[in-house]
Amino acid sequence: MLGSLGIVLGLLLLLYALMRKGVRFLPHAREGAIRILETRPLGGKKFLFLVEVRGKEYLLGVGGERIDFLARTDEPGEKIFDEELRKKLEVNS
Repeated sequence: MLGSLGIVLGLLLLLYALMRKGVRFLPHAREGAIRILETRPLGGKKFLFLVEVRGKEYLLGVGGERIDFLARTDEPGEKIFDEELRKKLEVNS
């Protein structure tokens, strides 16, 4: 009985580890037009999101019950997240 319990727990741990690495067992929904490229926590319930919508990248500020548009990158994939954040912070200062 203990051997069977050990095998079941081992399989559960193996499945958990595979799922953490991104292996999916069930088919997932079709890819949509919106992708979250990067997320940065700012503390509390505040985050920055770099999202791609139909080939264009946008920087969004998310906090509590609000979502604010912060910036649009000129050339998707060419500018890095940190540069956009620095520019936006310089403009607001």
